[in-house]
Amino acid sequence: EGHADAEGHADAEGHADAESESESDEHCKSSTSQLDSIITVKPNVRTYSTVIDAYSRTSTLEAAEAAQALLERLRILHESTGDDELKPNVISYNSVITAWAKTASVLGAKMAVAMLDVMEEEDMVDVISYNAVIHAWARCGSKESGERAEDILKRMKHRAKTCGDVEVEVPLELGSNNGGNGNGNGNDGNGNG
Repeated sequence: EGHADAEGHADAEGHADAESESESDEHCKSSTSQLDSIITVKPNVRTYSTVIDAYSRTSTLEAAEAAQALLERLRILHESTGDDELKPNVISYNSVITAWAKTASVLGAKMAVAMLDVMEEEDMVDVISYNAVIHAWARCGSKESGERAEDILKRMKHRAKTCGDVEVEVPLELGSNNGGNGNGNGNDGNGNG
């Protein structure tokens, strides 16, 4: 293989010298600078939510932490700029809850609950939010999982009654593990449950 000598000149095989590479770099920087003034693409809540969703598709603690960090960055950007295109939405939060749920850990379940708390305070919660937190408890394997999942179900039912903005759906995990008839709705089939 050919290499440049100590002064950066090309060897016999024609490698560019350092001076030519520098000129090329400057040309690229100039072109990029010109493009920056023409193309004005900026990230928004959809962009951030897509990346958060990508993290939520794995099951590692690191991915959940990264998803949480991106949501926090988005919240700070929205607060500092006032730009509504950067305001986190229910999809952003639900993706972070899902990321925590997929860790199948008690920490993940607790972090999912913390996200749900914030969502309730901001009136941004939906049935997916509650179901994802119930799922987090179902997956974590804690002795308290059933009780904690049922607490979330009660919160969802209370919210549905008081605010009317949540439809109550019971995840199959809860319906089949709580002594119900396995139909996923936790009742005996006669509306009792």
